Amino acid sequence: MSTQETLDRALARLTPAWLQETVVTLAKEQPSRLESGISLLDILDVLLQDADLGVGAQAWSARLRLQRVIAEMAMQMPGLHFVQGDA
Repeated sequence: MSTQETLDRALARLTPAWLQETVVTLAKEQPSRLESGISLLDILDVLLQDADLGVGAQAWSARLRLQRVIAEMAMQMPGLHFVQGDA
């Protein structure tokens, strides 16, 4: 599957309801000391369902697009906050 196909599939799955459910599920699976935060990488792992965005510029652009969409969606949802981490 191409990077674009993988991105399109992920974007089709990514809804506010999906994000809320995924964050709650991931929080329940983590030790209690970590329940206040879910990493973007964990969310992307669930979203991509073992698919790979590949390598190179196109893959990096796809990852950044997913990150932007997730951040924007989280900021519009009560109780969710997106905190940009250091890279």
